[in-house]
Amino acid sequence: MEQKRRLASPFKLFCIATLAIGVPSWGSALHLLPNQLNNFVLNADTISYLNDGKLIRASENIQLEYRGYTIYTDQFTYYEPNKLFQFRGKTVINKDSSRFTTQALDLNATLFTGSTPAFLFQSDRLYLRGQSIDLGLDTITAKSVWYSTCPFDQHSTPIYHVRSSELIIHPQRGAFVANHTVLYLWKIPIFYFPRVLYQH
Repeated sequence: MEQKRRLASPFKLFCIATLAIGVPSWGSALHLLPNQLNNFVLNADTISYLNDGKLIRASENIQLEYRGYTIYTDQFTYYEPNKLFQFRGKTVINKDSSRFTTQALDLNATLFTGSTPAFLFQSDRLYLRGQSIDLGLDTITAKSVWYSTCPFDQHSTPIYHVRSSELIIHPQRGAFVANHTVLYLWKIPIFYFPRVLYQH
């Protein structure tokens, strides 16, 4: 029993250290919604204003600047009365050295919520990919997440990585919960933890 405890402890520390390095930057990159919506700058080849400017649609070479974020996407829709943002096609969000990539992103700036399907996050300290994200007022919940400090993309497997079935991040509190977490060396599972908790 003592030996299992020694094996588990380094793994838990490794998972916490890996996530603690990158979660603050990942959480801030995803938490685009401020307390109040400020103006954004939209550039595109085609911009249409419909319903007296309440609906804005853009296509081709879209670049949106918003509170220090630069967002590139193939199609963009903004519905002013409900403050709904919709990004479709290859969507890339850049801030500082962080990059978040997905094929679809919905944000509701009135309810401070949003969602995205499969995603890839890259920074100078952490790489993540996952099946989906749900943005809430106080939490970010990601499903089927892989994370590592080794570079990887949607189709490659890093030398080592950690997989969690669910990752719940609390950006304002600097905390996360990782459920059903497994450390992999290449494609070989090494350690399993049912739950990893971290508070910064």
